[in-house]
Amino acid sequence: VNGLALALFVVQKVVAKITARSKTIRSADVVEEDCGWHVFLCLDAPGFSFAPGQWGLISHSSILGRLFTAAHPFTIVPGPSGSEQVRFFIKVSGKFTASLATACKSGEYPSISLEGPYGNPPLPAPWASAVVFVIGGVGITPALSLLPEARKASINLTPIYWALRSKRLLERCEPLLGNYINADSSENCIRLNDRSMRSGPDREPLPLGAKHGKEKVGEWLRATADNLPAGAQSVLLFICGPASLASDAKRAISGISKVAWHLHIEQFLFLPNPPKIGSSTPKVEPTLVGNPSKIGRASCRERV
Repeated sequence: VNGLALALFVVQKVVAKITARSKTIRSADVVEEDCGWHVFLCLDAPGFSFAPGQWGLISHSSILGRLFTAAHPFTIVPGPSGSEQVRFFIKVSGKFTASLATACKSGEYPSISLEGPYGNPPLPAPWASAVVFVIGGVGITPALSLLPEARKASINLTPIYWALRSKRLLERCEPLLGNYINADSSENCIRLNDRSMRSGPDREPLPLGAKHGKEKVGEWLRATADNLPAGAQSVLLFICGPASLASDAKRAISGISKVAWHLHIEQFLFLPNPPKIGSSTPKVEPTLVGNPSKIGRASCRERV
């Protein structure tokens, strides 16, 4: 059985490589800040369709050929309405992203291949009365398409916690988020922790009602739960960010019993996690955080 599973996995990966489509880079902006570099990539992708929240594998040319080129996962950001474009907001944090940034900065765009789309997004979720986003840094990318999807599904309660260090990332996301985040900015917590910027009376206001400094995610989640309307009992909690942020959020909601939380933590997984040896129980077990009497069961889902 293991051998058959391995063979099927290899075949699937080979097919994915062969069917990967070469895309033309329409534009590539490389932004350097004290907090690091970001690459804002826009590709012409005619015929490429994806669901909100899905991700793709991108790679650039290799002398060994397509089958031996390492591909890296990034969340797909929708292009302008009516265009056949896709975008990727990428934090430079490794050898691949550094080489991509260097090539794009030089103006000699590399040849890009796009595989996918992959992923099982958490929306639409007809059972959810609210969607709470807890985001760290460039983890905002799935929310850029999931927030509009939530509004399309008539979910109007979508408070967001977003901790980041890049002002340019905040500015780049403003036109994509401005029409969808809750009008009452007090419901959101967007915090820019940029050490290079000092406080002062002449400081310009930040986009999306963001503020400078930090706020603990646990305190914000407790306040958010208290402010939810009485009918908002089944809440999807979407987390995309560092492991420490996810741990703090999970620890906070474990003590909030008035809300039934459906927990979704974003991860890039080509296949689901296998069950533990000697056990028929999946590695990721269905869990419900909150009051079980309010709804049936919820699942802690990883991105697959």
